[in-house]
Amino acid sequence: MKDPVKLVVLLVLVLELPDVVTLMLSPESLWLGFAINISLAFLLPLVVVQVLVRRKIIPYSQTGLLLPISPVSMHAGLVLCLVSVVLTVYVIGPALWMLFPESFFKPYITNFPEAEPLRLLWMTYAAAGAAIVEEIVCRGIITSQIAMHSRSRVKTVAVSCLIFGALHWHYGPGGVLEVALWAVIPTVWFLKRKTVWAPIAAHFAYNMWVFVNYSA
Repeated sequence: MKDPVKLVVLLVLVLELPDVVTLMLSPESLWLGFAINISLAFLLPLVVVQVLVRRKIIPYSQTGLLLPISPVSMHAGLVLCLVSVVLTVYVIGPALWMLFPESFFKPYITNFPEAEPLRLLWMTYAAAGAAIVEEIVCRGIITSQIAMHSRSRVKTVAVSCLIFGALHWHYGPGGVLEVALWAVIPTVWFLKRKTVWAPIAAHFAYNMWVFVNYSA
């Protein structure tokens, strides 16, 4: 699959499959929802990535998981990516809510078990799973594919972040823009360092903040 557009579309469809299945089934059972999530939202994308790498459709380097990790690079990237989280939570998000009507935003609601420690464990898995999969696929592979066929770093970042934002369409137009803007710093970091370890950590922190504050 040498056509980058087809590859990007394939990966987007893989990432969107869990949402489509969930909407179709509307599972009332938390455990059924968990089974759908872990099989389609976590395991399936990683299997697809593994197949793409093994068949040499993409190089392993595009996943951004290369080792060893430089401690200095990791710390610098983590600080920068966490700055993007703080900016999103305290500056970008509130600013967008002031600029756009409330109808532009859809509340993020996901159900977790009420009993502890199961609730915390479930939240941690959901936050980590989404961070790992989305950073490998979006920040790593999709951004690399765009960069290979674009002469402009600005266009690469813009297109990559818009795709990432569009994958979160269920947040509404305002939420899509907020997520896309959050992704700018992690995307720039990946293009510079070719690693997703720091973005994964920052993405996990952002997801946990959302889950703790907005989940049922």
